[in-house]
Amino acid sequence: MLLSVIIPNYNNEKFLGKCIDSVLEQVLVPDEIIIVDDCSTDSSADIIREYEKKYSAVKPIFLEKNVGVSSARNIGIMQASSDYITTLDADDFYYNNKKLENEMRLISEKGKNSVAYSKIVYCDEHDSIIRYLDYPDKEYFQGDIYFSLLAERITRTLMRDCVYPKSVALEVGLYDEAISLFEDYDLLIRLSEKMSFYCTFEYGTAYRQKSYGLSHRSADELINSKRKIIKKYIDRLSQEQIKMLKSEKRKKFNDRIRFKLRGE
Repeated sequence: MLLSVIIPNYNNEKFLGKCIDSVLEQVLVPDEIIIVDDCSTDSSADIIREYEKKYSAVKPIFLEKNVGVSSARNIGIMQASSDYITTLDADDFYYNNKKLENEMRLISEKGKNSVAYSKIVYCDEHDSIIRYLDYPDKEYFQGDIYFSLLAERITRTLMRDCVYPKSVALEVGLYDEAISLFEDYDLLIRLSEKMSFYCTFEYGTAYRQKSYGLSHRSADELINSKRKIIKKYIDRLSQEQIKMLKSEKRKKFNDRIRFKLRGE
């Protein structure tokens, strides 16, 4: 099974080399590493060209105007020649050199209608690990997770850098380029309508915590943006599906009680 890694980049000269190296150092090196540079104004283009000279798997795309991360990801996905794809933001990196191997093996075990993901760690701007995101295995949702996503039960353990078939990504419409927040959650909802999700239960990607980003958006903006996305899917549910959603929401209430008792 062929695999492509798509890296959207905009002005990440400080982190880009670490990101690319972490892909090249994978035990299972992907067949192609597509780096979509979104008209960066720093030295990113020079860095990418140096990697292109050294590694045949590195395939750059230099955009002539800035289009945003969702569009950049979509361009990379559409250009990918592999059966399976995954995305990695240019300021993040693979913490585990078996990340891709673990996920592709899991897909092989679970079947072609599967999406594989891993646990994550958080790092700071100097690559130091500041937190391991580690929860009980039962909180890493498995199988059909569509209604769990709509009920917002999955808020802590499902990550955006999953491995999934390119054909299904195209079928569900790729990233919605009109969405600027939680565009990854929106795609996951649509993928979950078609696919089953499985976790490797191993650490995979290091997500970088910076002095800017989602954590510095207002709580109201984050909540409203996410709920707007979810509402468009809830509005088209049948009565029977509404019942299933309500069941998941009751489970979410029980989850909160359990987290509070554990002091989380």
